[in-house]
Amino acid sequence: MELSSSGVLIVLSLLPFCFCSEFVAVDAIDTITASQPLRDTETITSSDSAFKLGFFSPVNSTNRYVGIWYNDKSEAVIWVANRNRPLKDASGVVTISEDGNLVVLNGQKEVLWSSNVSNQVTNASAQVLGSGNLVLNNNTSGSIWESFGQPTDTLMRRMRLSTDTKTDKKDMKVVVIVSVVVGVVAIAICTFFLWWWMAKRKEDQDYLDTLLSSPTLDHPYYWSTKKQLAVMDPRSRSIAVALVLVLSCFHSNLGSALDTITSSQLIRDNETIISSGSAFELGFFSPVNSSNRYVGIWFNDRSETVIWVANRNKPLKDASGVLKISEDGNLVVLNGKNEVLWSSNVSKPLTNATAQLLDSGNLVLVDSTHGISIWESFQDPTHTVLSGMKLSTNKRTGQKVQLTSWKNPSDPSPGSYSHGIESSNIPEAFTWNDSQVYWRTGPWNGEYFIGVNGMVRYTYSNDGFQLLVDTQADAVSFTYSFLNLSMFFSLSSQGKIEGRYWNEGKKNWDVNFQSLQTECDVYGLCGAFGNCNSKKNPICSCLRGFEPKNIEEWNSGNWTSGCVRKRLLQCEKMNQTGDKVENDGFLKLETMKFPVFAARSFATIEKCRELCLNNCSCIAYAYDAGIGCMTWTGSLIDLQKFSIGGADLYIRLAHSELEKKDNNVVVIVPVVAGTITCAICIFFVCKWMTKRKGIWYNKKSDPIVWVANRNKPLSDASGIVTISEDGNLVVLNGQNEVLWLSNVSNSVNNVSAHLLDTGNLVLRDITTGISIWESFQEPTDTFMAGMKLSSHMRTGPIVQLRSWKSPSDPSPEASHLASILQIFLNLSFGMIVAHIGV
Repeated sequence: MELSSSGVLIVLSLLPFCFCSEFVAVDAIDTITASQPLRDTETITSSDSAFKLGFFSPVNSTNRYVGIWYNDKSEAVIWVANRNRPLKDASGVVTISEDGNLVVLNGQKEVLWSSNVSNQVTNASAQVLGSGNLVLNNNTSGSIWESFGQPTDTLMRRMRLSTDTKTDKKDMKVVVIVSVVVGVVAIAICTFFLWWWMAKRKEDQDYLDTLLSSPTLDHPYYWSTKKQLAVMDPRSRSIAVALVLVLSCFHSNLGSALDTITSSQLIRDNETIISSGSAFELGFFSPVNSSNRYVGIWFNDRSETVIWVANRNKPLKDASGVLKISEDGNLVVLNGKNEVLWSSNVSKPLTNATAQLLDSGNLVLVDSTHGISIWESFQDPTHTVLSGMKLSTNKRTGQKVQLTSWKNPSDPSPGSYSHGIESSNIPEAFTWNDSQVYWRTGPWNGEYFIGVNGMVRYTYSNDGFQLLVDTQADAVSFTYSFLNLSMFFSLSSQGKIEGRYWNEGKKNWDVNFQSLQTECDVYGLCGAFGNCNSKKNPICSCLRGFEPKNIEEWNSGNWTSGCVRKRLLQCEKMNQTGDKVENDGFLKLETMKFPVFAARSFATIEKCRELCLNNCSCIAYAYDAGIGCMTWTGSLIDLQKFSIGGADLYIRLAHSELEKKDNNVVVIVPVVAGTITCAICIFFVCKWMTKRKGIWYNKKSDPIVWVANRNKPLSDASGIVTISEDGNLVVLNGQNEVLWLSNVSNSVNNVSAHLLDTGNLVLRDITTGISIWESFQEPTDTFMAGMKLSSHMRTGPIVQLRSWKSPSDPSPEASHLASILQIFLNLSFGMIVAHIGV
């Protein structure tokens, strides 16, 4: 058979389109042309607003570079043009040169970087695509250069790394020799059988001609399986071959998928598969300080952080291991003796199964016949939870999906610690040390776990945590979804839940959450009715109305025996003596971690107190809008006082523990005197502030409201304000000596400083959006709207104003407003003490 001339023309006309990976539409917002250059102050954004191209300066550098970055808060840079020749000022321009190259020029029109396309192009434009790829197009013939072909330090989805075996040139070739050869052979075989099959259809030609000549051929024709009919004109066979060739071009990898394991394609010890977007890799590895071999999944970056292990209980002792699909359709790890070290343990046999590594980090075993997932690593996790993974528990079936720690960094076999969800009356997450509770999150209120200090910043809004409750199945599941897909949580071998994210600037993993930050986070450290406060020494104390159960143990620092009541409750006395006594009351404890084992009801906040008071067994209550009314019976265990966050808890006490003492007469004089003094102080403060306001706002010159380095002035113009390596805002002199810093104790690697319209200078953690320092907390001589002055009742002022020494010297002099505030607080404290009789 010969391919007709018309078929050849069709093939030749269609084949070029097969190799066009992206069709670029010209748009001024995402495009650079010869008449539309890009200057230092300008940027262009991809059509879907995912990426931005422009000039930038790296952290702690004034050099200017042309780069592409994510168009979000992180602004993580993924590609740099002139990385070898930075600009020293803001004179740079990105444009299309006369020969059609994309170039970066300095103020002297010198070329600092070029796309280096050898063939001269007269009508070129550059466009940023939604994939992050910068493409140089010849508007008549398509793409002639792309940034994906010249990557810097970042591997993006659809980008490919390859090596030319002849030249050893490492680039981004789209065509891989093996794939081409396999594809050509496959096409030839398919074409031969198609031709042979069509040649045998001569007996149907008469009927076919009738159909083709019919003017009513506008609907499908069906035939029986005994006499199949090919609705194809033999004269159009060349068209069919052309279509086969065209369709084959769109299949990127014929015969072999880089992210898939089949029954005929196994993985040996020296081989790996990589997810389609190159985010994760699966293969054999050895932990640090170990020669044992395991099958695992890790992040496909320089860190190679392992997030899942298959044969953690049965390591390989050599490199003879194989990962394959078994005859019954299970995914298995075998040693050199074909012994099964690990299996996916799917009970139903399958004849056509494949395993694929997804870009989420999930390894999925699929029944290829029905296209159904029958097992996945996300349902059998080890020590790490990734975005989209669910931790769950089902009370009815007893089935749990939870994390289990490694024994140590060199041994991924199951350790002592596990972490999961408990579907009690109010769902909570727990970490267990063997069978004993080691840490707990407190109850879930629909947005966050109340007992995790600072977790409010991770509230679920397409970027955070979510808990799903299935009341019919009596099951709960907990998941999270972050826009930053590099973020994950793992259970360490010491029992800590750690949240990490990839720091692109430092090229390593930064920790932004830890479950055990203080001793108080350990479950039940202070025993029953003991309250833990990490800011105090000792950290454990009995609640008001309670005393240590074993005073000797308590004084020695062993608080596990807890505390007991000093006096019986009203209902307890009535049950024992029958005498009528005063009703019990409730003591309010603020910013608390709720104790374990709360009962839940849907009573209103007003009825919640009454509900507890009318039940003699109820010893505490609390109300949260997301949960409702919570009550406790028995003992209160795992109480903790937070500096911020937490919630209000009301503890039931006998009336005698709450009543006023009989020394009211003694304190009448101080109370009256204090009230009069406060009134006088407030009058003068208001008068002083009003006068200050008038003077400041009526001045023609700009009044200074805050000074940083008031104690260490600069003697020249060499000063710099910048972000230090540990995330502090600093003022440096010409010798890079620190004259002032924000003094943030916790090292944060991704921060920025913002000047708000209120006059407040705020230092924020870009990853979480949380304010970690602000000038309103360290005022100088000016009190602004929204600012708070504060003082500790015993230790003195915390946030105060201090005047300038003179109009020409902002160094601190006296502390006026703080002194008045301290007097007010001391007197107020005296009145409070007098009232409650402490």
